[in-house]
Amino acid sequence: MRDEWDSQMVISDGLEDYLYERIIDAYKMGMSVIELSRVICRRADHVHDLLRRAGRIRTIEKRGSRSAFSLDPMLAKEFGTISYSFAKWCAGWKFDAGTAARAIRLPNDVTGPDQYVAALRRDFPEYYCKRHDMPQSQLAPLFIEDEHPSVEINWDEEHNCYLARVIEYPEIEESGRSLTMAFKRMTDSYRIKQIDEAITLYQNALETNVKVAAPCSC
Repeated sequence: MRDEWDSQMVISDGLEDYLYERIIDAYKMGMSVIELSRVICRRADHVHDLLRRAGRIRTIEKRGSRSAFSLDPMLAKEFGTISYSFAKWCAGWKFDAGTAARAIRLPNDVTGPDQYVAALRRDFPEYYCKRHDMPQSQLAPLFIEDEHPSVEINWDEEHNCYLARVIEYPEIEESGRSLTMAFKRMTDSYRIKQIDEAITLYQNALETNVKVAAPCSC
C-alpha cells in the first residue's frame, strides 16, 4: 500500500510505521494535506496519495478529477505552483468540489467564517490576504516550511558505522552501515520531530480558540 509513498519519502526501519501513523493522526485531528506537506517538506499530492491509500481520503472519479472549475486565475496559479489539483484539495477537505468552487467565488467583501473560506485561509494565506487587501502579517500560516537544518555525518570507528545528526537538534542522531542509510534514518527522525511539534501546535491552537477550519471527520 505504501510503495508509491516509500519511493518519495524514503522511510527506513522501525521509524516507518510511526511516521506513517503520525501523519494519519495529524490528518484525523484536522490538519490539512497542504499543511502536512509543509511540515514534512513533501509535495501535497504525495501526502494526499498516502492518505487515500490508507482509506482516509476518497478516490476521485476520473470524470470528477478532470472537471473544470471556474476559479480565480490567481488561485488556479496557486494550485499549479504546488502541483495539486482543486479536485484533490476538495477531497482532502471532504468538500463537494462544485459547492466549494461557488463558495470561493464570493465577493471580496464577504469574509464570513464558512468552512470553505476557512480552509482557503489556512492553506493559501498569501492568496487570501491579496484577495482581501490584508497585510500578509495579519494572517501568517499556522505551519511553516521546513527550516532547512544543518546535517553532520561522520564515520564512527568504535561502532563501525556512520553517525548522522542534525546540528541544531543534537538529540536527533541515527546510525547506519552506509552513509545513505544513516542519512535516511536521521531524516525520518527529523520528520517525526517536525510532525509531532505540528500536532502539538495544532492542539494548542484549538485550545486557545484560534480560528481554524473544522477538523476533517475521518
